[in-house]
Amino acid sequence: RLPQFISSFWKRIFFSNKDLDRSPKVGGYCNQCGRCCKELIIVNRTTPIKTLKEFKKLTFFKPSYKIFKPMNEQFSDGFLRFKCQFIGNDNLCQHYENRPKMCRSFPTSAMFKYGAELPEGCSYTLLPEKEFSTVLNEIMKGKETRPSK
Repeated sequence: RLPQFISSFWKRIFFSNKDLDRSPKVGGYCNQCGRCCKELIIVNRTTPIKTLKEFKKLTFFKPSYKIFKPMNEQFSDGFLRFKCQFIGNDNLCQHYENRPKMCRSFPTSAMFKYGAELPEGCSYTLLPEKEFSTVLNEIMKGKETRPSK
């Protein structure tokens, strides 16, 4: 996880101050790299899956998630990664017409609120709500007006 001050700064850039619960905008296009299908993080309600026990419980209630197979690697963020069993050697979905909703809507703007990142090489991008310089100026002005203790 990001330190609090960096996380706060990030949210100021990608979310308006008046509505931090709003999702950021996503731009770009799919370049068919397949990475989104090979190392995905699955979110159950609002929490990313961290254990096999959580995943088994999810698949009990949502059997369609059984198409995702847990990877054996450990990741520093503590979240499990999954690989879709329908990704072909050509990086294309072998069941494209019947793929789950989470696949059809990738990348969802909500995923960024949970700290997810786009896979390396992905041509989608996160579009800022505000320019970097605007956020920096707001923060600097806020520090100047903050009362000293």
